Amino acid sequence: MRLSLQLMSRKHLIVPEYHTLPAGLQMVHQRVRDTRLVHLALVINTGSRDERPQELGMAHFLEHMLFKGTHKRRAYHILSRIDNVGGELDAFTTREKTCLSATVTREYLDRALELLLDMAFHSTLPEAEMGKEKAVIAEEIDMYEDTPEDSILEAFDALVFPGHTLGAPILGTRKSLAGISRDMALHFYHGQYRPDNMVLSVAGNLAASRVLSLLQKYPLLQHTADYQPPARTAPAPHRPVREVRKKPVTQAHYILGGRAYALQEAHYVPWLLLNSYLGGPAMNNRLSLSIREKYGLSYNIYSFYTPYTDRGIWGVYAATDAENIPRLQALVHKELQRLMQEALSPAKVAAIRKQYAGNLVMAWENSSARMMGLANDLLDGRKPYTLEEALQRIHDVTGAQMQQAAIECFAPDSLSELVYLPRKAGAPRQSSAAS
Repeated sequence: MRLSLQLMSRKHLIVPEYHTLPAGLQMVHQRVRDTRLVHLALVINTGSRDERPQELGMAHFLEHMLFKGTHKRRAYHILSRIDNVGGELDAFTTREKTCLSATVTREYLDRALELLLDMAFHSTLPEAEMGKEKAVIAEEIDMYEDTPEDSILEAFDALVFPGHTLGAPILGTRKSLAGISRDMALHFYHGQYRPDNMVLSVAGNLAASRVLSLLQKYPLLQHTADYQPPARTAPAPHRPVREVRKKPVTQAHYILGGRAYALQEAHYVPWLLLNSYLGGPAMNNRLSLSIREKYGLSYNIYSFYTPYTDRGIWGVYAATDAENIPRLQALVHKELQRLMQEALSPAKVAAIRKQYAGNLVMAWENSSARMMGLANDLLDGRKPYTLEEALQRIHDVTGAQMQQAAIECFAPDSLSELVYLPRKAGAPRQSSAAS
């Protein structure tokens, strides 16, 4: 662990600065030395889980519409404003956040900041563009449906969070998109895109005072509307489901998983390490070694975890030939049982901590990722940790904590299972032990 601390660059010893503007906009600034780039993100605390039933897909649709025109710019001018100076303009929507971001060289900070604020507070949502953008999103939906891995992951969300907005598709459906009117979009926009519902995060080799000075040039529009965002409600208790669906696919696609910890639960950090050990990005994770390397059953196998403010979801995904599904199921269950029943040795726990700490230091070197992390911490009400503090939290994780997380999340009676089979294949037989 101390070696990991020694690997830190001096640029990460600079503590982020936090400011709140009169309109309620929070700003977090991370100074990063030895770079000419500036990363900016305007993160709005709204996503697909904040939609009403008749608004399904609204948050993502609105993200698209922000690029279609403001009171002083048409779509072409928005797209060209950053592209013309070699920068990057991007946006994305998740279940709990919407983000507008820009990366430019330092001399174009003012240009990027002004554009993000213009899009966030002065968009006109032109009705003439709505039909075209709905067609674009419909193509995006088709693209996801034609990609089995994406499709099954979205379908698994719906199994684990049935009837809840955490399980609804972020993109919406063709039917829900058709029902979105401009009045509905404006209502959602004015209600959610408020300064007090946003964080501006900036990372680059410049002083926070420079960003604050620029912000004074652009008065933030405080939208007024009678729109009351629906309160976020926790999902009902999970009832495990096991389904096999026939799809026009060549391989079988498999997910096993269920509910997991929310962002601020006590076992959140031990669970992060456990999930990484099970099927994280390293090639020597347990699933890769036991299922890909030893048996050659799957080229693409991993575990995933998505935490939300009040719950999380985890799972194991794999693609394989349909005839291999029973054996793959048995091997995955075997790995989970082992982690529940057998304590990890002190040497193994130390190795897991060291690997995760190294991954964290590498991620911390990514200024764009760090910018997003700081914004999310503020919006989620979490304590922003320094790198030293984050590494110490990893160092403090014990084998007993990881085993307890395994017992709570891997219990067989808490797991859901979803299989996509080629339409010509038969249903897989159930298997409970590795052959």
